[in-house]
Amino acid sequence: MMKSSAGRAFSTLDNRYRVGFVTINESSSKYLPVAMFDATQKTNWYAKFYAVNPTGSTPLREANGECGSLFWRASNPGC
Repeated sequence: MMKSSAGRAFSTLDNRYRVGFVTINESSSKYLPVAMFDATQKTNWYAKFYAVNPTGSTPLREANGECGSLFWRASNPGC
């Protein structure tokens, strides 16, 4: 249900939005850099999103720190 709901919510976004993807569990194959949500980014995002399978692990503190760094770099491109 979560994947269906999120998939539908993101379907209305377009290239006015910047979207990326990262899981809270370490895996570089589950990472998509933040970029304009054009047709290519949207295709890549959905592929990564629907490929994720739950593992039962939730390292939230580390994941929140990584996400904060990701968005800080996106808003400060020279860093």
